[in-house]
Amino acid sequence: MFTCVASTTGCAISTATLAKSARGAAKNYVLVHGAWHGGWCWDEVRALLLADGHRVYTPSLTGLGDRAHLAKQLDVGLDTHINDIVNLIKYEELEDVVLVGHSYAGMVISGVADQVGDQISELIYLDALVPDEGGSLLDPYAELSDEQVAQIVSNVAVDESNSLPLPPMGFLGLSEDHPATASLMQRLTPHPMKTLVDRLGYSNNGTDDNSKSFIYCSAQQADDAAKLKLEKIKSNDDWSYYEIETGHNAMTTEPEKLVQLFYQIAE
Repeated sequence: MFTCVASTTGCAISTATLAKSARGAAKNYVLVHGAWHGGWCWDEVRALLLADGHRVYTPSLTGLGDRAHLAKQLDVGLDTHINDIVNLIKYEELEDVVLVGHSYAGMVISGVADQVGDQISELIYLDALVPDEGGSLLDPYAELSDEQVAQIVSNVAVDESNSLPLPPMGFLGLSEDHPATASLMQRLTPHPMKTLVDRLGYSNNGTDDNSKSFIYCSAQQADDAAKLKLEKIKSNDDWSYYEIETGHNAMTTEPEKLVQLFYQIAE
């Protein structure tokens, strides 16, 4: 198990070295956004990866981003989002995929790996949920009964389309006066509630056969449950663990440092 904290010294690799390495080994990056977002949130990261010769895919999940109109037309659940990414990998005929999931998308990439794990070279959980089989976003470690989850849901405020309203910027690690805040507020969309309660099921080996890395955005305080999960990841030889000192939306606040970490992990 490898542990690294993003910095300008220590184990960090220089930008020049990383860029040289990246140009010599083009990879397929599939970047999956979290709740309320769309593929647009990866714009800066995508531009950096493309400049180094990689193939980069940043789809919007069904019912979100530029596909937000589908939330009212379809019964959008977790399996919908898993199939979004499975089909992207299938129909683009991608191999050796670096699959990145931010936040909620930890649920998604776990389900994707179960179906097309042999086409994935690395799973990267960016400040993301690491669910157990049978878990959901509201019960990631499958500890609660369906009745208990239903009670949680009954206390969650939703809009008229049964979607979760937008979060405060502080939840995403941005201040009200951050340069990106105005753009984020204009483009975030309510998140289909069903995707948060659907339980993750595996038909194969889940993520067991894949190389896995976790990037913790350390500027925000983790709750007790998250701290316990982080400690389990750090002590597990199946994982590599990294930290980056920024808020939850690292792709927005520290795109260059984030790409450096992607290169360290992928190489």
